[in-house]
Amino acid sequence: MKRPTFSIPIMNSEGEIFELDVQIIRCCTTLKTMLDDLDIFEQEDVNDFVIPLANINAPILRMIIKWLNHEFVQPYWKGITNEMKEWDANFLRVHKETLVKLTVAAHFLGIDRLAEITRNTVAGMIKGKTDDEIQGILNVRTVNTSVELKEIERQILMYME
Repeated sequence: MKRPTFSIPIMNSEGEIFELDVQIIRCCTTLKTMLDDLDIFEQEDVNDFVIPLANINAPILRMIIKWLNHEFVQPYWKGITNEMKEWDANFLRVHKETLVKLTVAAHFLGIDRLAEITRNTVAGMIKGKTDDEIQGILNVRTVNTSVELKEIERQILMYME
């Protein structure tokens, strides 16, 4: 049985509303769980319901929606093609701060494949770099010790395996 399709409003951190198809929302584990817990399966269940995403700004949410729409049309579980890898690589050619925010948002929303490719991209940027270089790349201006930075690098590189 095919699930019905309808839009659900999503509000970003600036209060801007985006309409997103429920089938695409179900690709986000966090949002899918929310809809399931609230028994939202039909258009009538939505009414004045809005999903607030207070920690995701408009540019990042637009990127996520663009990626989800592309992924929904050509789902990765049917096999990752060279065309998909190229599209993802082009999609991720963004400023490093944007890439880090996108990674955090993908993790928060439970979009596993997007989280994986953004994580791998960030890991590739810092692999083999010195502590100072990593701080510069990630725009981290803290007084972390060398040991703390090595642990962060180790955790990020662990995701690449």
